[in-house]
Amino acid sequence: MSDHDHHQNDHHVHDDGTVCLCETPDSLDVSTTAIDPVCGMTVEKEGAEHIATNQRQAYYFCSAGCRTRFLGNPAEYVSA
Repeated sequence: MSDHDHHQNDHHVHDDGTVCLCETPDSLDVSTTAIDPVCGMTVEKEGAEHIATNQRQAYYFCSAGCRTRFLGNPAEYVSA
């Protein structure tokens, strides 16, 4: 059995007893909406036209203007 093949008490646990931080179906973001990091509006992910990726994270925007502002300085809108 590999380190990622078992679960214990609904927590993904490695053979050495440490809790796994790997992406599993239970840990994936399955929400249907996102918050525009520029203006704070709620955006439906499905069919979204304005999306950007920063450090492997997808961000959804209400408009091209918010996406452009974000791309100009992502650090201003993304907390570390």
